[in-house]
Amino acid sequence: MMVTSAQLRAARAYLGWTMEKAAMACGLHRRTIIRLENDERYAQGQPPSLKKLVALYGKRRITLENRGLAVAGRVAKPASAPTLNMHLEPKSTRSPRIPR
Repeated sequence: MMVTSAQLRAARAYLGWTMEKAAMACGLHRRTIIRLENDERYAQGQPPSLKKLVALYGKRRITLENRGLAVAGRVAKPASAPTLNMHLEPKSTRSPRIPR
């Protein structure tokens, strides 16, 4: 399962949840959420925890795919559900902000 920390942060932010709320909802400790969202290597080394968190977001109709995020609307027919797509780039590849 290739999910980035940025995707995990974006999914939680989309729901408007705190790390504590996400942790309680999927039965993980808050420190685990912090590590999953901030350390790519930790996230990839923790498949059970990662699967729990991804499953939780999946129940909320948030799909983490292709280094992005898709959110399906609440429409009965999946084929016609509106989708929000966000493509995220890792922190390390962002261009530096130039002060004006």
